[in-house]
Amino acid sequence: MDGKTYYIDKTSDTSADTLLAVGFASLLREALRQRHKLGRILLEDRGTHYTIQLPAPITDNDLQGLKPFSLIQPLVTDKQEKKQSEKGQALDGFDYQGQQEISKTYYEKLKKLPPECRTPLARLNKSKYPLLAELEEPHWQLGHYRTISQMKIASSFNELAQRWLLLEELQRDHIHLLLTLFSNPRNDLEAAIITCQKIANEHELVGKTQVTAF
Repeated sequence: MDGKTYYIDKTSDTSADTLLAVGFASLLREALRQRHKLGRILLEDRGTHYTIQLPAPITDNDLQGLKPFSLIQPLVTDKQEKKQSEKGQALDGFDYQGQQEISKTYYEKLKKLPPECRTPLARLNKSKYPLLAELEEPHWQLGHYRTISQMKIASSFNELAQRWLLLEELQRDHIHLLLTLFSNPRNDLEAAIITCQKIANEHELVGKTQVTAF
């Protein structure tokens, strides 16, 4: 284990494997950012697995210095807020309904602009098109949250996002678990599950160790 190279086995041979590799790379990027270790992260498809190459290793000292962080926000709607309120909890995250309204207004106004303002090139060079620069664009993640909403998995999605946030300092233990799991080819998933269950039992964490992939 050199702390710089990680391996994500392809266990399903579907896009879920790719999402796992990209998600883990995003987690590593945040850990490196917090420790001021800048550089390029290289993700490669090696056929039976993905490899992730870091510009610098993540050490145990780095883990101890990590502050709790979020990789993705819960989806917030009136319905989801009501569900959380019934549990005596607040829900903070991505304002889905607000972004939907911003998107609707944006495209309505965009249709009224001259044709030259409606091209992809114009959107990339707003400084040359004052009329376009005045419009408020929806958040770039809106498309992702639309998919979550349309698949009717918001509640399950939010539960996982919030469980990660509620770990707080215990995020470090779980990140260490993932670093160990992916440090060698042929990921020892069974050992990782046992370790995860042990952490959950010791700290009385609520929730299943394994969940169905979306």
